Amino acid sequence: MKRPCSWLSTLLVLCALPLAAGGLRKTIHFKAGTNSVKIHDAVLRGEQNHYFIGASAGQTMEIKLSSLENNAGFTVYGPGFTIKKDEYGEEVEGQRLFEGDEKHPAWSGALKTSGKYLIEISSGRGNAAYDLVVSIR
Repeated sequence: MKRPCSWLSTLLVLCALPLAAGGLRKTIHFKAGTNSVKIHDAVLRGEQNHYFIGASAGQTMEIKLSSLENNAGFTVYGPGFTIKKDEYGEEVEGQRLFEGDEKHPAWSGALKTSGKYLIEISSGRGNAAYDLVVSIR
């Protein structure tokens, strides 16, 4: 007996599998004469987008995240973080300066250490289109 919908069943099973964590990795650069940047992007369910930014001790970093469906959040890691891969994807280890969600979409903090910081964007549910604004003063 021929199964006309077997391809659909296969597709549904594949979509139900967890995505291999990956997402994008970008270094944030400011245009000459500016101290902030606005990034429009999206993160897929089960993935994290990583933004790297250099900053100096004594500066203040301000981050605002907005998403169309209020389903994106972010975590800020201080210098010295590591990103490790395992069978489930990626995991960041290091000092968390802030861990926000869709109810806490903004953070501002004085930086105590010079170095490379990590802003990790993730989705609380489904895929999330977002606008990320990062300022350093």
